[in-house]
Parts: sequence; C-alpha cells; structure tokens
Amino acid sequence: MAAVGKVLGPALGPRGKMPMPVPPNAPIENIVARHNKIVRVRIRDQLNTQCRVGSEDMPNDELAGNIQAVISRLETRLPKGLRNIHEIGVKTTMGPLVRIEM
Repeated sequence: MAAVGKVLGPALGPRGKMPMPVPPNAPIENIVARHNKIVRVRIRDQLNTQCRVGSEDMPNDELAGNIQAVISRLETRLPKGLRNIHEIGVKTTMGPLVRIEM
C-alpha cells in the first residue's frame, strides 16, 4: 500500500480516487453496504450536475424519495438554494429525458 501511495498518489489523490485499505478481519458486508448508499455529486466548472438515483426495477415511490433526497442536499449546499436549480430531468441510460416540473 505504501508503494501505491508513492507512485499513484500524485495522480489519484487530487481526483479523490485513492484506494482505501481494508483490514483483513473487517466485516466486508458492512463496508460494501455503506459504499452502496454513497452518492457523490461534484460541481466544478460545469453548469449541470448528473448523478444516479436508482435503477429501472425500483418502485416509483423509492425513486421519487431518492430524487428528493438529492435535491434537498443540493439545496443546502448551493449558495442561493433552490433558486440555483433551473431545471431537473430524469432519464434511463438510453431512454428519453423526462423533465420534472418545479
């Protein structure tokens, strides 16, 4: 792990992609379950933000709850709150865009 940090650290560190070592006797199920619930939204110099909120086989209520959670989190992090969000769209990977009324 030390060699990985020295060699790949300068390239992966600023991007937030450094590997996290897991102890040999750690319960891997808890770590995987925790990482499955993480959604990262990064806004750099782009005017739009994209993130995954679910899959096609999820019920509509669960998808709506995930979308609301992402919007509320963005609202707290943006300077003007909800006034910074102009338009919201939801789509499947290869499907058409469905616009959400605000």
